[in-house]
Amino acid sequence: MFEFVVLNDYDRRKLAVFQILNSQNASCSISYLAKEFKLSFPATQSLIQSFDRDMITLFDKSVWDESGRVNWHTKGYNYNIYLQFLIKCSLPYQFLLSILTRPEQTIEDFLEENYISRSTAIRALQTTKVCLDDLNVKLNFSKMKIFGEESNIQLLFFI
Repeated sequence: MFEFVVLNDYDRRKLAVFQILNSQNASCSISYLAKEFKLSFPATQSLIQSFDRDMITLFDKSVWDESGRVNWHTKGYNYNIYLQFLIKCSLPYQFLLSILTRPEQTIEDFLEENYISRSTAIRALQTTKVCLDDLNVKLNFSKMKIFGEESNIQLLFFI
């Protein structure tokens, strides 16, 4: 549930790549993955390149083989570690973490720390805001505050 609150569509696709590759435990082509995701070849290639950078960062292994295919063997890769990595890198997670651990921080400080503009942050937090609305928790972006019933806010942070 929490990953739907803090991950954007692109990161959720990277998780889906992990799941598809894990279920196959073999090598596959970019064309095959493009069909699976209903994306263009260049968009899929970009997605896999980003996924590969993540795998190298986390597990010190590339998913590409010499022939340019995605070569996947489940040994050595861990879905939960990858999920944690994506969550911790996400802007919504950083925003919620700042609200929780640094209540004195201003939005300007947050934007400067993360090297982003106000409009970029607002766009990145749109999905999170919708999910919070479903929990009856309101997000005040400018004040870096959340409002709502205490039990709902606790549920958000303990999901």
